[in-house]
Amino acid sequence: MEWKLQEDVLKQEAARLRLMNMGFVYPSGRTIFFDAEIDGIADNEIVKTAFSGISAVSTVEILMPEKKTVMYIAVPVRGDDNKTSAVLVSQIDTKWLLLLIDNMMYGTNGYSYLIDNHGTFIGHRDRSFVIDKRNFIKEAETKPDLADIASMFKRMLSGENGYDEIIYEGKERFFGFSPIGKIGWSVAVGSDKINVFKPIDNMRQGIVIATVVFIFIGTIFAFFLARSITAPVLNAVDVIKTLSEGNLTCRITSKSGDEIGRMAGYFNNFIDNLHSIIKNISNNASELSDRADAMSVSADKFSENAQNQASAAEEITATIEQISAGIENINVESVDQFKDLGGVH
Repeated sequence: MEWKLQEDVLKQEAARLRLMNMGFVYPSGRTIFFDAEIDGIADNEIVKTAFSGISAVSTVEILMPEKKTVMYIAVPVRGDDNKTSAVLVSQIDTKWLLLLIDNMMYGTNGYSYLIDNHGTFIGHRDRSFVIDKRNFIKEAETKPDLADIASMFKRMLSGENGYDEIIYEGKERFFGFSPIGKIGWSVAVGSDKINVFKPIDNMRQGIVIATVVFIFIGTIFAFFLARSITAPVLNAVDVIKTLSEGNLTCRITSKSGDEIGRMAGYFNNFIDNLHSIIKNISNNASELSDRADAMSVSADKFSENAQNQASAAEEITATIEQISAGIENINVESVDQFKDLGGVH
């Protein structure tokens, strides 16, 4: 295929995929790109991997002197015999990758970084880490203060998913990390310990404030609740005390519809019933008293009549005695006269 035709196709694809440059590397080492030639690309490891029939992605490279970060993708191009006849190389501006890493954060002060399969920074909010190709695993060999973070980087390179607590630049930091696909890269997201626990501290403060508010409201509610219970009870005590002194006109005052209110109502009904019973007893006693008075008058009259009858009986007895005496006299006289008459014969 003529290069001119290939070049037009590559330019169209580069524009569509937003690539910086595209071209071919041949087994002889010859390279051809539609833009500037890429120095040393034929000896790059990803090209050698692609010639073996496996697509490969490079780490982030720095273009000098402008210090621009790029990366390369190498894809094998197979001929009719299914053998790799060339390698298609694409050059990509990693600005999008760096912006992506910049926007990955935890909280307001969090940040993230990306390391390649050697532990070298290829993404960090501090661009100097990327441009200078800093590698904390190597630096820890001479800087003991980087031992914690180097240990975490080794876990990241092993493909582990996890989190770790490290001390960097005198600050405690928490990071969670995870591998990216099968290319050996790993991304970590974290923040200072203070920032990580800030939501928890805020929540704890909120809970404390809410607890104080609820306690305050609960105290007020308990006060009025206790008052609503004790006031009717104290009123009932005063009423019962007055009732015990014989005053049945008192009543328990309660306007509530709860158990206390119902109890007060039942008690008032009891007092009303008791009052009615006492009133009925009083009325019956008065009626009995009137009847007793009437019976007393009748008894007096009966006694008087009895006395009168007794006097009359005495008078009758005296009269009968007089009559009896008179009859006795008459009888004596008759005997005498009968004797006299007998003597005459």
